[in-house]
Amino acid sequence: MDDAKWERAAGWGGIVFVVLALASVFLVGSPPMTSDPAREIADFFVDNDDAIRQSAFVGILATIPLVWWGAAMYRTVERATGNARLSVMAAIGIAIGAVASCIASVVYAVVAMLGVTGSGGVTGVKFFYVLGTNMNGVVGIGTALLVGAVSAGILRSGMMARALGWFGALVALVALVGSLISVSGNEAVMAISFVSFLLFMVWILIVSVLMIRRPAEAGAVT
Repeated sequence: MDDAKWERAAGWGGIVFVVLALASVFLVGSPPMTSDPAREIADFFVDNDDAIRQSAFVGILATIPLVWWGAAMYRTVERATGNARLSVMAAIGIAIGAVASCIASVVYAVVAMLGVTGSGGVTGVKFFYVLGTNMNGVVGIGTALLVGAVSAGILRSGMMARALGWFGALVALVALVGSLISVSGNEAVMAISFVSFLLFMVWILIVSVLMIRRPAEAGAVT
């Protein structure tokens, strides 16, 4: 498969990732804040144990199309900029974000499987919930690296609309601020982290659509 066909197919992978990531987040409804009482957090796991496990599995599955998308984006950025530095940064960002997200998903799923008693009581449940939620700060760092690197490639080479590059710079900045969730249970920080996730979904959706359309319109660039 040549580069043009690969990028077109990988664009669909990006769209599948967005669908799975959004499904994973919204399957569990409205989760508690990490600052909420331990009993409320434990009740959330008891009331939503099946949904939490389903959400975790869908979230882990989402890494497959993300890596597929990322492999094509690596080649796209490398070809457009003439070197691999930004591509490597983007690949590292995907690796950091995907690993951290999977760890958080597994932590939530284990608590849902073992229940309150098996997780060390309500205090243990809160500990693991805070651990899993604060891993989203690491996801934010990965997101900032990925989006920042690709956006820098866009602004440098014009491989996509430069307005998308500036939007990506904003997404990366918000993700970086949202990464404070790794060390904070502040409600405002948690809200920023969630907003950064939604902005990332919009950004990757736009980029994926352009990946699907660009080879058909412009052909492969070698």
